[in-house]
Amino acid sequence: MNLLPSILNEIILSEVEISDGVISTKVNVARYSFKNAAVICREIDSEKDELPKKENGIALLSISGSDVGSKEYDVFRNDATKKITENDNLLWTIHGDNVNSRIDFIRKSSLENLLKEMENRGFYIADIVVSRQTDADIHTALKEFYERKVNFDIVKRSREFRAFFFDSLFDRIKLPVLLLFFLLLLVNWIVFSNIREKYDISETAYNMQLQKNKVETENSKKTNRLFGEYNKIGVYPLALMADRIAAYLPKDIRLTSMVFFPEKSPGVRGKNRNDNANVIIIKGKADVAGTVLLLAQHLQEDKLFGKVDIININNLKDAGSYEFEIHIKP
Repeated sequence: MNLLPSILNEIILSEVEISDGVISTKVNVARYSFKNAAVICREIDSEKDELPKKENGIALLSISGSDVGSKEYDVFRNDATKKITENDNLLWTIHGDNVNSRIDFIRKSSLENLLKEMENRGFYIADIVVSRQTDADIHTALKEFYERKVNFDIVKRSREFRAFFFDSLFDRIKLPVLLLFFLLLLVNWIVFSNIREKYDISETAYNMQLQKNKVETENSKKTNRLFGEYNKIGVYPLALMADRIAAYLPKDIRLTSMVFFPEKSPGVRGKNRNDNANVIIIKGKADVAGTVLLLAQHLQEDKLFGKVDIININNLKDAGSYEFEIHIKP
């Protein structure tokens, strides 16, 4: 199945009739319909000069009229016809079959002006049909050209026809190719948008997981620290320590705070006070400073506690009492 004819753009068919030296021309444009397996032809209005001007146009010439000569053609006795076929000044075409055939011919000089005009218009003459008959069927000539002469041999052999073929092929595929590229871009945009959306969701989930892990790590550190401090106090519960401290309080002492194992706090010049990490801090007020010393002595003598330090005792002159702070290490 030859698909080349259906690929080609419209070609020019110029019907030339030469009789008694007078030339009349009728111009048609034609294309081959693969769907209908037929040639679609329409006539050009020469007065309006509708002849298309293309860089790689293809033209066919159909020459007829009384100025066309004709001779019988015999395949086995072709000496007479060699004078015609080997004469570069003649245009000729063999018609008919091997039994009954003829050769029609005409001088090139008769068509010199027409050939120059076609050349000036930029058309490559792909085929010339010479026929003495003036009522030749152009559809038959066109169909014969498309079906018998349009093939890959002429594409390889003729540079002009090759250029016309590729221009025609480009015209046929440029719209499907553009649609294909548009479809690919659309699919790419949809896929990219979907991937981008999934990436944003994954990134958000990842950041949330990082934040969650950070919080869990901080909580775990605090929990481990509390358990570590708790393990340092041995088998004695905090409630027992609080009860034991309360048992030694004199009547004139009032506790304002009792802190078990406070968190590390920045000390002087940004240094951490690590000495308070494993300590019980009690603060309060006393009417007499000696009772603070007595409380510290009782706590020091108790085997539940390790070391007892009086950090400070401040005389509150306006209140008539003393403010104190004691650190107890289990």
